[in-house]
Amino acid sequence: TPIAGKGKLQRWRQPDEGATVAVESHTSISTPQLAATARQPWVRAVAVKAIADARAGWQVGWEWKWIDKSMGRRAREPKFNFRNVDLPLDKLAVVRAAASDTSPIVRRAALTVLIQHWHGSCEAEELASTLSTDRSPSVRERAAFILSRSTKPAIPRDAESV
Repeated sequence: TPIAGKGKLQRWRQPDEGATVAVESHTSISTPQLAATARQPWVRAVAVKAIADARAGWQVGWEWKWIDKSMGRRAREPKFNFRNVDLPLDKLAVVRAAASDTSPIVRRAALTVLIQHWHGSCEAEELASTLSTDRSPSVRERAAFILSRSTKPAIPRDAESV
């Protein structure tokens, strides 16, 4: 049943799980547009990850996991649902655009995607060397990780012109 129809997203409550899920309704907004034009950086980062992974996930609730059943110890863990996102896009172009984003959250998401999917490729090393001098420490750490696992030795940019 619909909860609120204001704005471009419509929220639906799933009766069996009680979770609220935002779905696109009567709008032309798509995942690639969210990756490029969303105002919130975390939305752009999630869209980039969804495009690269070809699936989107969201939390639908919690479930109990036994730690030690004999002692009655258990912990709550989040429960997720997933949906495939098959888009005819150049995923590497989306990651390149995310790597040049103004927000470090989106640049970090781009490098995380490179580590997961294109680790060891020339494109990953090229983007990592570009972002190795980034202002954000978390972006620099991911870039250093990619470069440390590089198959060929990294040549400093100043040494290339000599």
